Amino acid sequence: MWAPASKAGNHGEIVRMKANQRTNNTQAKDNEVFCAGREAELQRLNEQLRNLAARLQSVQEEESKRIAGRLHDELGQALTALKMDVIWLLKRLTPADAELQEKAAGMKELIDRSIKTIRSLSTELHPSILDDLGLAAAMQWYGKEFEQRTGIRLQLAYPPAEAAVESAVANTVFRVFQAALTNAAQHAGASAVSVTVQTVDGRMDVTIRDNGRGISLEALQSARSIGLIQMRERVFSHNGTLEIQRADGGGTEIKIGIPLPLHSKSTTKAIVDLDVE
Repeated sequence: MWAPASKAGNHGEIVRMKANQRTNNTQAKDNEVFCAGREAELQRLNEQLRNLAARLQSVQEEESKRIAGRLHDELGQALTALKMDVIWLLKRLTPADAELQEKAAGMKELIDRSIKTIRSLSTELHPSILDDLGLAAAMQWYGKEFEQRTGIRLQLAYPPAEAAVESAVANTVFRVFQAALTNAAQHAGASAVSVTVQTVDGRMDVTIRDNGRGISLEALQSARSIGLIQMRERVFSHNGTLEIQRADGGGTEIKIGIPLPLHSKSTTKAIVDLDVE
């Protein structure tokens, strides 16, 4: 006997619903697998980008170091030799050679300025103190140079017995430190900058704060800010974090955090007053 039409229709509807549910479940699983695959691919690509950024920065630092060395060793030495020749000439000129003496003295002054410029450029490209004495000494030295050059007061707090930081991390922290001070002097109109360095649980945290005008929202969002882009690339290449914001009470605050290969339990801060007397 045939089933009533209504019951047959309901049965068919149930079958269709179950089939649709199975199809939806299959599609959902396929979507999950697809999303998981995409996420894994994105993570892989991000890791490749970080590795590439780190490699590019390493190559850049090595090239800067090479150029700095050549400036100091070749051009610097050549100018020093030329200066000695001019001094030799000055000693042999008589009062009757007043015009020549004036010319030679001007040459010596120009050579002195050129030597000073080359030393400054060489140091900006790659401060040898960073390799020789480490990050803390390099930051203290650059801080004193910054105060003398700009008249901006700098206070640096650094752990007193900090373990040596590997070269790549030290370079990144120092370059961010340099860039932040340059911004404070050239754009922020600051009169004081404070820098705090701490290490805890295998991580180095650096906070740089000035009392200037404060960074604008447009500058933070600008994709054309080379300085900010370089900061981010340097820090992110170490799987670090970077925060740039307007500080409470005015000024700009930059915070970076970088994982360290060697753990340190030190959280003590030694205040180093870098006022130049």
